[in-house]
Amino acid sequence: MELNYEENKKALDKYISECRNKIMNTFFTEDELKKGIPIKNSLINNGYSKDISLEEAIKQHRLNMIKIKINHTMRVVEDVIKMANQMGTNIDFSKVLKISALMHDIGRFEQATWSNDYADRNYANRNINGVTNHAEAGYYILVKENKIKDFKIPYNIQKPILDVVRYHQMPNLTDDLSYKVSDIKELNNQMNSLLKTNPLNDSEKIISSALVQMVKDVDSLDILYQHLTGEFNVIRDSIDYDIEGEDIDTIALHWGISKKEILEYNGIEEKEVLNMNSIKIPMKNVAPIKLTVPKDIQDAYFSNQDIDLKTIMKRRDWTFITGMWWRLNHFLRNINFVSNLMVVEDNKLLDKIYEKYPDKYKPLVHDAFEFAKEELLQKAIKENEGEIYKKR
Repeated sequence: MELNYEENKKALDKYISECRNKIMNTFFTEDELKKGIPIKNSLINNGYSKDISLEEAIKQHRLNMIKIKINHTMRVVEDVIKMANQMGTNIDFSKVLKISALMHDIGRFEQATWSNDYADRNYANRNINGVTNHAEAGYYILVKENKIKDFKIPYNIQKPILDVVRYHQMPNLTDDLSYKVSDIKELNNQMNSLLKTNPLNDSEKIISSALVQMVKDVDSLDILYQHLTGEFNVIRDSIDYDIEGEDIDTIALHWGISKKEILEYNGIEEKEVLNMNSIKIPMKNVAPIKLTVPKDIQDAYFSNQDIDLKTIMKRRDWTFITGMWWRLNHFLRNINFVSNLMVVEDNKLLDKIYEKYPDKYKPLVHDAFEFAKEELLQKAIKENEGEIYKKR
């Protein structure tokens, strides 16, 4: 099959360069520059010069966002192939899987040209072309803006690859995307059929489901690995706090820090707070007890229930500590393939992430990590021994 990885990587690199250039040529409004004050403070805390301008800080921050996604993409490419080799997929399927992994987050590079973070909720506020998340953005870029023409991908495998781009971030796969092959031989036979069939038959749906499931699995796990690389710190410089009409004194009292510290970190005056929807709370002097995970979220976690991210992120008690509980719950519960659970276990990934926490924060996540190791990993591996897919 004519599907050259290096040629397609060059096409992606070209697109990424276009995004970088767009960032460098961006003109920021006064309001956007002001929002860059916490970004500048964070960069300075991480070793950048205090003389960096707000414009330079925002641009450097966004360029760093792109760098993080390049590293993420390359790890996903590498790890899906390891997974494919372990499972015994044929060469043609492995080629398509590798290209799918390469392109899965193309929407993230575009997002860095206009956003200061990778939160998908930012798309709702932007409200452009009906796109609501980075996966839909990637599909829009490739199909509606016809960027797919820049890649050398045979027509009969374009749709399965586009399905990976469009659906890899879905919390739960349904309908055709939830199809599970009976064994690897079936998967390889369907790949051979897809390459030979014109017009396409059900092989397209079967290959699409396998590709989406595999990339989704590895993509999810890599978010955990980013805690080890330092790209996704377990302890953040700040958190976003929804004000909901509160004055600065109430906010400062809630977090147990001075209002002066909050105002200086955000680069604002007290009178501006009431006109803001949210404010960044610097974490440097916030007591760990303020980050305790709410009991209802803990109860849902220990009873192995799904925790809806959009809902808990809107809560005023949301913090990055709760975010870790959600990630352990969501990513480990929703892994499709037993082989990926075994990789997490063999690499002692959870132990390594836990050790990244300073001692004063460890009690906040200790029980979550212990439960994840015992119930979501070891028990799941034992119950699914010899299977391709993890039972739900």
